[in-house]
Amino acid sequence: MNANSQLIIGVLLGAVIMLFVLFVVQPEPAREPEPAADPTSTPVSPRTILSGIQALDELVTIRIDVALVELEVRDPAPLGCTYTAQHVAKGVVEAGIDLAAIGETSIEKNFLGYPTKVTVPSPKLTSCRIEYFRQYDQQGGGSAKCFGDNWEAMSEIGRHLAMEQFVIHAMDRNILERAGRRAIYEVGGFVSNLTGGNVHIESEDPPEVPAIPSSCSVDLPDNWVQRADGSGWRRE
Repeated sequence: MNANSQLIIGVLLGAVIMLFVLFVVQPEPAREPEPAADPTSTPVSPRTILSGIQALDELVTIRIDVALVELEVRDPAPLGCTYTAQHVAKGVVEAGIDLAAIGETSIEKNFLGYPTKVTVPSPKLTSCRIEYFRQYDQQGGGSAKCFGDNWEAMSEIGRHLAMEQFVIHAMDRNILERAGRRAIYEVGGFVSNLTGGNVHIESEDPPEVPAIPSSCSVDLPDNWVQRADGSGWRRE
């Protein structure tokens, strides 16, 4: 093969390689950059957050079941007319927060208008109820000199004492602290889903003396009071 033939073959081979690169081996197209988050997007307004929270109404977060047995009510009346009855009771105490008490001042926001903190009311007892109550083992009364029976009054006193013990038992089990932690978790999750960001949730300081709702107390029967020495109850 002469020099001219080699030159021609080299030129043709170079042309084939160039065509292969241009039409077969295509470079990967450059990816367009993803659009950045718009820093001027409209934040969720405090009023929107407030409306959503208040729509949840009262948030009951903790329920404690209480059972009492051998709850004794005693009336050591004179003339040997002592009344004694045992009682068994079962009930429920619930605690939570009042979301309707949250206002626009409860929501703090930064200079861009984004919410940063929500302060919820302190937890409180929301309701109590006696689900089962029975009087048994009645002792005394029934004779003429004892002026009849007082078992109905004994039963009402038993309900009064049972409800008192329900509340004490729930407080001893830290029902308010547990309700507060649960409420912060629930409200925090709701607000985060609504705003798409992390919002700090905190609770107001609780009062020194917790409020007791009317459902968490049972009135004593008329004209009955506890004896000064604590030995029982008497009718005035």
